[in-house]
Amino acid sequence: MNPRSNATAPGIFIGLMSGTSLDAVDGLLVEFSAGSTSQLPAPAAPLAQPTPLQLSALGFASRPLTGSLREQLFALQAPGPDELARAALAANSLSDLYADVVSDLIAAAGFKASQIRALGAHGQTVRHRPELGYTIQLLAPARLAERCGIDVVADFRSADIAAGGQGAPLVPAFHAALFDAPGRARAIVNLGGIGNVTRLDGLGGVSGHDTGPANVLLDAWCQRHTGAPYDDEGQWGAEGTVDSELLARCLAEPWFARPGPRSTGRDLFGLRWLEERLTGQERAQDVQASLVALTTETVRRACFGADSIYVCGGGARNSALMRALRAACAPVPVSTTDALGLPAQAVEAAAFAWLARERIDGRPAGRSRVTGSRGDRVQAGRAAGSEGGAASGGRRACGGRAESVARRGSRAHEARSARAWSWRTHPARSTAPCMAPTRRAAARKQDRLARMLATHLWRERVLPCAGHARACASSSRRPSRKQPVSGREPCVARGPSRPAASRRPAGFARDVSFRRCATRAPRAPLKCCRRRRRCRP
Repeated sequence: MNPRSNATAPGIFIGLMSGTSLDAVDGLLVEFSAGSTSQLPAPAAPLAQPTPLQLSALGFASRPLTGSLREQLFALQAPGPDELARAALAANSLSDLYADVVSDLIAAAGFKASQIRALGAHGQTVRHRPELGYTIQLLAPARLAERCGIDVVADFRSADIAAGGQGAPLVPAFHAALFDAPGRARAIVNLGGIGNVTRLDGLGGVSGHDTGPANVLLDAWCQRHTGAPYDDEGQWGAEGTVDSELLARCLAEPWFARPGPRSTGRDLFGLRWLEERLTGQERAQDVQASLVALTTETVRRACFGADSIYVCGGGARNSALMRALRAACAPVPVSTTDALGLPAQAVEAAAFAWLARERIDGRPAGRSRVTGSRGDRVQAGRAAGSEGGAASGGRRACGGRAESVARRGSRAHEARSARAWSWRTHPARSTAPCMAPTRRAAARKQDRLARMLATHLWRERVLPCAGHARACASSSRRPSRKQPVSGREPCVARGPSRPAASRRPAGFARDVSFRRCATRAPRAPLKCCRRRRRCRP
């Protein structure tokens, strides 16, 4: 495990999450503090080993996605007319729903917005194509920050994708910080719209990847045939039987054979993908039962070799799915993360509160081994709340100001840049920073220009000596006919297009021509104060 992940900074954070299943927005109010033992509320079984992360869950709130907003988000999963405008309006509506969840959280817990250090908001994924180098999560962070008065951390995936990674899954680092136990090989399975697994080997090693469709196909198929947004407790699917041929056709998908790191979404596993594998003779309940078997089989393969399996996410509330998973993974025990002290429904929201804390403290929260990126990155961007949250020290900030962050590499590059440049301040405007080269570099550049100018002026017979030319080069003003240089004859503004043979020095090439007099050369580097003054010869 990365030792930096053990260093926790105190503070109260909020995590917000709306998953691929598009059922609701979950929010968790959590407090992080320094320590080495867990302070999670009322675990069903005591933790045998202290966890390196100490947190206290102070409140949980959830609001369902309204019908119109859910339909808009579903429609944006596929190409359509006027997508940009529809996506912007959906992001605004979703941000307003996020703000309502935040209001519920702080009101129920008796806190003020100024006491919240930051909130981490994932947004709603509508496109995820890491192989093409992009992912889209709808959210308006500045709007959310303005409504809540709390600093917002968002855009968690783009930095990892820019570094060549999958941008998902994001939660394994949090699972490792909270659930890792020395000497125990655990598998943490998140059954949201898309399933993902985190493997903890008990020796500090962390790995993980997406397993495939979970609730995304179960909910879509149930809504098509029953009108209900999801199969409550899996009762409808329990009426059917597994179609082994359909299951085999689904498992033949090439994506399942890909090694990690890998991630996916609705772009691949949607109803269209399922319909391509149906013959049209299957019963609806049998298809639902086969989808349950598909989820359990992909999870079983991903968890092979684990001593224990812990499930979180919305799929943990599907009794039929949990029974099938226990039967497929026997004799390995399968339970929910409630047994580890954190309710299964709150794990992802807690993860984004933790990711927000890592971003505020400037620590990389991603795992390059999980996502396949070129290195750990400081993820996310930040929008300041209108009243200035605890993260900004109570200072009033501009409500719409968004600050994107994408740090790459170590601090060595910043140190080299600081040594290479001298940062000064404009004397007339002390608040406006000015970057100027060092004096030695400026002197070298000025001497080089003077030598070039002296050679050219001597060839043109404009100035009698190189010293006179150096005086022209050292001046920040351009010589003109009205202003003599050093009290001698004025410099011409434009020389002949081709020097006469009588004026050409001996040994000078015949084909050389000068279209413009060198006295019109670029001015020498200005001082940092930008004052236009002549340098002495």
